[in-house]
Amino acid sequence: MRIIFVCGSLEVGRDGVGDYTRRLASELIRQGNQVAILAFNDRNVNGIIREKQKQEGINVNVLRLGSKAPARNRLRNAKTWIEEFNPEWISLQYVPFSFHEKGLPWRLGNQLLKLGAGKSWHIMFHELWVGMDKKASFKNRIYGALQKYIIKNTINVLDPKIVHTQTCLYREHISQLGYKVELLPLFGNIPIIDLQEEKKNEDLIKIAVFGGIHFGANLKKMVKKLPEKNKYKFYFIGSNGPEQRNWIDVLKEHNIDFRNYGWLENNEASKALSRCQWGLTSTPYYLTEKSGSAAAMLEHNLTVFCIARKWKPRNIRTKILTNDSIIRWSNSLNIAGFVENKDSKYEQNLEKVTRKFVKGLKSNQF
Repeated sequence: MRIIFVCGSLEVGRDGVGDYTRRLASELIRQGNQVAILAFNDRNVNGIIREKQKQEGINVNVLRLGSKAPARNRLRNAKTWIEEFNPEWISLQYVPFSFHEKGLPWRLGNQLLKLGAGKSWHIMFHELWVGMDKKASFKNRIYGALQKYIIKNTINVLDPKIVHTQTCLYREHISQLGYKVELLPLFGNIPIIDLQEEKKNEDLIKIAVFGGIHFGANLKKMVKKLPEKNKYKFYFIGSNGPEQRNWIDVLKEHNIDFRNYGWLENNEASKALSRCQWGLTSTPYYLTEKSGSAAAMLEHNLTVFCIARKWKPRNIRTKILTNDSIIRWSNSLNIAGFVENKDSKYEQNLEKVTRKFVKGLKSNQF
């Protein structure tokens, strides 16, 4: 199968959807498909660049269109490149802010249609619109309404044969717009190195904090509830952001040991995760399905707790929005039970998700 992915940027390590797309593309190539990626609005390059990007030993052909390059040049080069490749499918990896600095890519659907007229289109919605939570400001709700209109227009113009998203929340929102949408689970954002050393230390629970820490998470309530008979050590892995300081202060206040790894190469990050039994995510619970760092912790067989701030969507029945893989924190949670049962297994991974993706394309090809 011949597939071209379209995303915003492909700067390694600086664009989550770009990294996601590169991993998906490399696995598709490994499974025998022919794949290339178009970065349609790359803010990290000047002009127009053709190159190969290596992912897990696989070279992926990419075309990067600098966001400041003249629109006519970008479109002409992209059209020529796509025609040379002659894909069966074009897959749009949609994030509004990837294609427009203010998150309002008004012309995106019409521009892309010129590049791939007559091709089979697929859309993966990584993000939808702002202002979908109950506490959203009036400004964000208006802004979100504009973004919602653009999504509807993009779907209508491209007329995709299949639409995917990663979260139950987004599936419900897209369904409410009147479109058929399927779930495609997220895979982790780093390859897994099979390392189990120090994992089964009975006296010490090692807790991973991987990726960005969101504001409002109540770490203090959690650590107060940890059974005192055990010892705990927190491992900060990756770029956690400014909230990390607040979390370290809480740990010091409660005399809990920690280690700050900072940013690590993929192999080293995987090794650090493999040493842990638990993981913490501060992504709002109803959005955890689209967290690459949460998926990575699950793939490393960590028991993952969500301790995020309260965040509830508007106009959606929350009882249908469940993520069975993530344990939602509550004061009534039996933490002692998780201490006793340290084994956790997660079934999704890059290879399985990729095969499901290809199966979906083939079933909608004709």
